[in-house]
Amino acid sequence: AFAGLWLAFGLATWPWQLWRCYDGAVHYAEANTNAALALKALPPGPVAVVDSGLLAYYSGREIVDLPGITDHAQALAYAQGPGAMFETLLRRARPPVYGAFHNDRPDFDLKPWIASGVLRRVGPLAQDMGLYRWDYSGVGAAQLPIAPPPGAVEFATLPAADPAADELWGFRPQDPRGTTVLARMALRPGGAGVPEGGRRLAGFELARGVPPEARFLLMRAVFPAAGRLLLSQGGPTKALDVLPSPAGTYSEVDLPLDPAENARPLSVRYLRPDRDVPAGFGLYRLWFYASPPPRAEP
Repeated sequence: AFAGLWLAFGLATWPWQLWRCYDGAVHYAEANTNAALALKALPPGPVAVVDSGLLAYYSGREIVDLPGITDHAQALAYAQGPGAMFETLLRRARPPVYGAFHNDRPDFDLKPWIASGVLRRVGPLAQDMGLYRWDYSGVGAAQLPIAPPPGAVEFATLPAADPAADELWGFRPQDPRGTTVLARMALRPGGAGVPEGGRRLAGFELARGVPPEARFLLMRAVFPAAGRLLLSQGGPTKALDVLPSPAGTYSEVDLPLDPAENARPLSVRYLRPDRDVPAGFGLYRLWFYASPPPRAEP
């Protein structure tokens, strides 16, 4: 009886359902077309979008397709989350200046981008669409450590959320989710916030080891509680106590490396002392430092 009732209801309402789908598709296409025409009046520069078809066709502008339907690098980043997408945008020769997004899209959540301050709504663009402007202020500061090892020389940096860096360094996060986050935090308490992509994980491995000249690993992270970092390069495991990060602020930890073990995979894990088991923390950036060359005798 229930199956018959369900079938009768479906047959009776299918014209209405078909009309609703058609009406929604028409309004969606109209919004994209009108938005594309409005984009023609903007100053030159790439525009980030989620719908690359009509917006690119009618606007004639350079389009940055965030979900990566037409962009392989963005497709790899999209699968990992907003932190990876942000780091991939920063590697472009010309990052987007503006963004054109629908107000509500289940496949692209604007909330983390707006909350981190890298995306600011300028105003309406078309029906159910808004015009946004990217804010990259503070990005340069994010690439500089607070206090590098005294006298050491930086020679490499690794953004923790960058898919290209993953491939280059053999970076393997110890987290089954493998997702990335986008945050804006201060480098020091009371300082200006900087935007940066990171990962939530319990540890990581550099499968290819580190360069032979590396003597220090400086790690920018956010620790939710006091704990220990365990560092292993194949030899004895080293332990380093860490304090919880102040609210809204990064921590930076200096880890000494063993040059004799640099060719082996490097493993770093975070343990909570109350449970002595792996726990989650936020990792944002790694720097590698070498000792300065000895001074020549006069």
